[in-house]
Amino acid sequence: MASLLSVLGTERHGIEQDLALRLTWERLQAVDARAGKVVWLRYVEGLSLEEIAERLHLTVPRVRVDCAFGVQWMAGRLRRTSV
Repeated sequence: MASLLSVLGTERHGIEQDLALRLTWERLQAVDARAGKVVWLRYVEGLSLEEIAERLHLTVPRVRVDCAFGVQWMAGRLRRTSV
């Protein structure tokens, strides 16, 4: 999760940040389940884009788009809650 925190531009790491990150990821899952799965596989399980594409039966460009969308969506929500 630490690498996802750095991608999201979050410097602090602790229980409160982990909870906020988990809740934000769960909201992403509700909005776009595939993007949520891609973000989880990329940043929690540490899979490459190619490995994710193979596992989910998607193309690498589709995985790249879903990952970018998921990270940007989560970053936007986390910024709103930290203000």
